[in-house]
Amino acid sequence: MWRLFLLLFLIVPPTAGAGLSGDLVIFHAGSLAVPMEQLSREFMRLHPGVRIQREADGSRSCARKISELGRACDVMASADYRVIDELLIPTHASWNLRFASNELVVAMAHGKAKAKGVTGANVFDRMVSGRVRFGRSDPNSDPCGYRGVHAIKLAGLHLSRPGLADSLLALHHRHIRPKEVDLLALLEMGEIDAVFIYRSVAVQHGLDIVELPPEVDLGDPSLDGLYAKVWVDITGSKPGETTRMRGESMVYGVTIPHGAPNPEVALAFVRFLLEKDQGGAIMARNGQPSVVPAPTASWSALPAGLRAYAKPPAK
Repeated sequence: MWRLFLLLFLIVPPTAGAGLSGDLVIFHAGSLAVPMEQLSREFMRLHPGVRIQREADGSRSCARKISELGRACDVMASADYRVIDELLIPTHASWNLRFASNELVVAMAHGKAKAKGVTGANVFDRMVSGRVRFGRSDPNSDPCGYRGVHAIKLAGLHLSRPGLADSLLALHHRHIRPKEVDLLALLEMGEIDAVFIYRSVAVQHGLDIVELPPEVDLGDPSLDGLYAKVWVDITGSKPGETTRMRGESMVYGVTIPHGAPNPEVALAFVRFLLEKDQGGAIMARNGQPSVVPAPTASWSALPAGLRAYAKPPAK
């Protein structure tokens, strides 16, 4: 009998599917669609009793489904950790963990950057002239939207061209979509030539990447002082309110909202996401490297099982 038990132990490790079951509902940023599908598939392989239901949208739209529509979900993953701080904590969630980074690029359909002679040095001039038609996502729905505006304003500072941002932002309002991945269809149809989008999404979809300088791409934490010189006013947490979003290097955040239907599985999934050799490795392969452990302002509210993945805020 003991030999049979040992054989089963070797074939099915105790950590695989250790009693976890039920539905797990995840709201997540559109830029997490590809890695989240891979994360979900691997988590369900390890825990066969779990069924994951994912819903991708702009991060701010995801948060409002919880805060304004009362939608129940188990895990909320945002492309900007500040969305959770602003729209969910403290009423709808207690804590927020930063887990991955990214940077902004201008992406074009495969082969189009070379065909149009577009480079990082001339891309903004080509946009202003109308030779490159571009799209961006809605700042009120999606962090990529306000980050696109940040990058445009930073380009004006970097190039010492004060009127550049106003000229670019006045163009192509009909090519604004709720989230950045919605713009990919416009690229495929040829309605636009370029999009402001995350590097990870461009890589995942095989697009041409036009590199932006570090002073513009929001990818370097050491330049946060520079990034903070630009801002966008967007809709706030209550009707009629506005929030000023200053530029900051890109960091994703995750939380478990209050009233999560399946909190045990939610906690296990978040731990899986944050483990560098599990979820962290999947995120890195998709161009969104781990920042774990990172400081969190909600350190005191963290579940004990998650403190290993964070740091207390700097004093």
